[in-house]
Amino acid sequence: MEKHKYQIIFTRHGKAEHNTYNGKDSFAGQRCDTDLTEEGKNGAKLLAKKILGKFLPDLIFFSRLRRSRQTAEIISDEIFKDTGFRPAVIKIDNLEEIDVGDFTGMQKPEALSCDRKAAEAFYNNEIENFDFPNGENFASLQNRAKQLIDSLNKNIKSDQKAVVVGHGMFNRIIFHMLLENKIELWKNIDHPHDLLVYMDGPLRYIGQHNDK
Repeated sequence: MEKHKYQIIFTRHGKAEHNTYNGKDSFAGQRCDTDLTEEGKNGAKLLAKKILGKFLPDLIFFSRLRRSRQTAEIISDEIFKDTGFRPAVIKIDNLEEIDVGDFTGMQKPEALSCDRKAAEAFYNNEIENFDFPNGENFASLQNRAKQLIDSLNKNIKSDQKAVVVGHGMFNRIIFHMLLENKIELWKNIDHPHDLLVYMDGPLRYIGQHNDK
């Protein structure tokens, strides 16, 4: 019997206090829990309009980090203003950003000095070789992505439409698991805050049987 079907969009939180893009970018990861900037809040409002151009969501999932929750809440508020319908805003486990371990707060020269092999894997977009010192590695990230995908399949009902407000680095792991052939989505450090990635559910990750 065919599994239930739904629609889903993955996106990224709005710009937060650590997303300065001033030539001195530092690693944030899940240990850095900053708020959205005013630019980030305005970006989240525009993101709501882009989402409405695709569909009217029933659910918006966010991680335990403030930048994700704040983005989800703004999107829900803006959709309510435009449509009179307020999507449910729901925290989901395993969506938080990658734990970059000792790299937290470091800029590129510091990371290269701390662990050159790990830093080069990141800056060369070799996500299969991610192994952050005293943080997460690719195997643990794959496992977390699987748990997240299973939770989404469980919590989104047939014919519902959902948005997942994720994080730049971990979204790349998710896209690698779900859209391995779309290299441009996961083998690229640049992950825009307004990118929408649409998929039909149920989600099936690498190595999972497409059983009926």
